[in-house]
Amino acid sequence: MTQSTMLYSQGDVVLVAWPFTNGQATKKRPAVVLSCSWYNCQPESDLVLAAISSSIPSSLPQDHFKLSQVEEKDAGLLKPSIVRAGKLFTIHQSKILHKLGKLPPASMVKVIGKVNEILQP
Repeated sequence: MTQSTMLYSQGDVVLVAWPFTNGQATKKRPAVVLSCSWYNCQPESDLVLAAISSSIPSSLPQDHFKLSQVEEKDAGLLKPSIVRAGKLFTIHQSKILHKLGKLPPASMVKVIGKVNEILQP
């Protein structure tokens, strides 16, 4: 399966090219797929992603989810990391550089729970 036809599923940790705000350059960063499989398999659908960062504050904000060492290993991350549930974005699947790993379903329940908290009226 080529990268352009690869289907991504919820919990996949992927590497994407993040654009700088000036639009002149990008930097490779990991993110986790939040959108579900039925949505992701639609023609021309974008993926809904949450940012992953290795910059961990000493006191975690409510929208951050600290990954355990096992989760980091399963996700293919090289450094201690957090999921930033408040840093959401969409990207076309063809723009994914490659899949790094996957977060387990129990971790995704917690991440999506944080997203839901943010979206509550």
